[in-house]
Amino acid sequence: LVTMDFWTQLWLKEGVARYMEFVACDILFPEWDIWTEFVQGVYGLALGLDSMESSHPVEVEVNHPDEIKEIFDSISYAKGASIVRMISSYVGFETFMEGMKLYLKRHAYGNTVTEMLWRALGEASGLPVLEMALPWTLQTGFPIVILPGGVETQITTQRFLAGGPSSDGSESYTKWPIPVTALVEGQDRIQGPWVINGPSGDQSAELAAKISEWMESGLWFKLNAGQNGFYRVAYTPSQWEKLSSVLAPGAATTPQLTAADRLGLISDSFAAGR
Repeated sequence: LVTMDFWTQLWLKEGVARYMEFVACDILFPEWDIWTEFVQGVYGLALGLDSMESSHPVEVEVNHPDEIKEIFDSISYAKGASIVRMISSYVGFETFMEGMKLYLKRHAYGNTVTEMLWRALGEASGLPVLEMALPWTLQTGFPIVILPGGVETQITTQRFLAGGPSSDGSESYTKWPIPVTALVEGQDRIQGPWVINGPSGDQSAELAAKISEWMESGLWFKLNAGQNGFYRVAYTPSQWEKLSSVLAPGAATTPQLTAADRLGLISDSFAAGR
């Protein structure tokens, strides 16, 4: 019904289609818990590949047909799907589907570029989706959110690289708008989002204040609820100590961590410890 304008927008077809595969499966067979498989097989794959210095943006300019095969990889498919899932979580699933309907009807039997999808989702949600999403498709890599502890009071972010920060420090110049959500002990509902480096302002100070409040109250908290955001989190030792008590499946806590949340915590702990 709608297809990409040129091979530069390959991800626009493949990434969205990959995400919608899981949406359809979850609607038809909710008992399969398909999003845990997404986090393990799609999201996890994308994080691993995109943490390499050799990675590339989701959207790569193609100037000649001979270059097409270079972008048929898991960055286009898996990272593309993960970004769409993050934006869906940011605007809300029902709103996301309304935006998709608008996008498909407006461009039926035509060709589109990435900005057209983000604008449709922005119109449906009333949120700055274009400014929020575009850096994720045009920039290589993804961030790690480093939480404050001890004398530190500010949240910091930088590009996450599997081999550690690059020698030239180039990752520090890359910024992404990061929608941060949280599961907090005793709270039934997901908290947030707070958008770090957001198009409408940086809410990292507000999030840091909340984290300080939770810690002073002795509560555990887990950021990136459901692993919907395409980023990693580095907790302090005291924060990890609190989380260790709720990692076991069936732990008597409110809220309970899903399998996807536990998987995300274990993955982040290994990654941040490198």
